[in-house]
Amino acid sequence: MKNLRMFAMLALVAMTLFAVTAEAQEISVLFGTEMASSKQVKPFEAFDISIVVSNINDTIGAVEYSLNLPENVVITASNYWNGTDLVIDGIDGTAIALGECVTMVDAPGIDQEITVASFEAIAVNTFASTSVTLTEYNSGANTTAPRYANCQDQLVELTPADGTLQGVTVPTEATSFSKVKSLF
Repeated sequence: MKNLRMFAMLALVAMTLFAVTAEAQEISVLFGTEMASSKQVKPFEAFDISIVVSNINDTIGAVEYSLNLPENVVITASNYWNGTDLVIDGIDGTAIALGECVTMVDAPGIDQEITVASFEAIAVNTFASTSVTLTEYNSGANTTAPRYANCQDQLVELTPADGTLQGVTVPTEATSFSKVKSLF
């Protein structure tokens, strides 16, 4: 009886620890080689955008989302997971088949993540602060949240995490050439 109570107590503690460490399955917009959630950009200076899926305790074979960029930002190059060519990229979003089954098993203390897409972009005009968001992939009349397909062809919704771009605003009044030059 004492062993049974001890076993029940250990099971309760284990479940509590798992509940505390469980995080949302997430799809994020990150910037630069430092993979930051915000970045300051200058007009016509290239910067990196990454789409990262994290905290999945499952297998993953495909991802679908819509990347919403401000009007002033243009993508100049793209690279997808492991060089895959299985990409449907259109006005209604992007669907990426990874071309393989990737196992993402959650291990304590290890943050599981996979970069499914990387882009090089430039700002073609000045702007203030703006959000870069991930929303649902829209396939005709059916809209869904950003999601991934596991290797058993089950679709699982992801929680999107937005990024922020800080633009460099150029003042219209210049007091000296060195001040204007320092902005670029």
